[in-house]
Amino acid sequence: MRKKEEAADNEREQVLPPLVDGEMARVLDVRVVAKKTKPPSRYTEGTLIEEMKNAGKYVEDSELRAILKQVSGLGTSATRDSIIETLKAHKYLKISGKHVLPTEKGEALIRWLDEHCSELTDVTLTARWEAELDAIATRGGGAKFESAIAARVREIVSTLQQATPIGGGGSSENNNMTEQTPSARGANKPTSKMIDFARKIATRLGQELPKEVEASFDACKAYLDANQAAVKRPTEKQLGFANNIAERKGLEIPDDALADGKLLSAWIDANK
Repeated sequence: MRKKEEAADNEREQVLPPLVDGEMARVLDVRVVAKKTKPPSRYTEGTLIEEMKNAGKYVEDSELRAILKQVSGLGTSATRDSIIETLKAHKYLKISGKHVLPTEKGEALIRWLDEHCSELTDVTLTARWEAELDAIATRGGGAKFESAIAARVREIVSTLQQATPIGGGGSSENNNMTEQTPSARGANKPTSKMIDFARKIATRLGQELPKEVEASFDACKAYLDANQAAVKRPTEKQLGFANNIAERKGLEIPDDALADGKLLSAWIDANK
């Protein structure tokens, strides 16, 4: 009984008297206390999934925040694991002990997206779309919403295609494709990865790679767009299985295997 009374007395001591804006107060004591800030704990796969579930806490609008809470944040229980596995497979994330860390490649991607299309790194975008879907459930208009989303996605893809490549030198003003003429774009050389991928496709098709494909960014991109169907992309299950092997054996998955399901299957067979 005495403990309850003491607790009640302590609680009463913490209650401030009514205050009025601008009212003068008397300073009784000032102390300087040396303390150290503690960095946030690094994510594990488990805490990262929890963060995805509770992503609504990063949304300022209370209504949108409530909607994200209602739909359990980003992704679904069936997709959150695969999202993390895909990011690891493409080397945007890496595992260090029990912690999940961003790679330099992953950090560069986020900086690039923030510069060229920041809405893709803002959880508010998901909240807005979920709000629209909620409204559609009661008033209809799904086809119109779907059409608007498709149009916006095309705009985003076009913007990113024309943006300065990740890691490209110089300012975006000087390097952005929208600032160059078509002839200037055609004169730019494709990246080494683009050329390697084009060569693999040509080999798969039994063709000789046209010389202009290796000399022109536009020609190489057009060749890849027209023929990359010849290379079957890896499935999510393949990527997840390969990533588990890589983690267990301390191996790295070759970039060409990450882009080609047949090569990835051969890599799995050789290392499982």
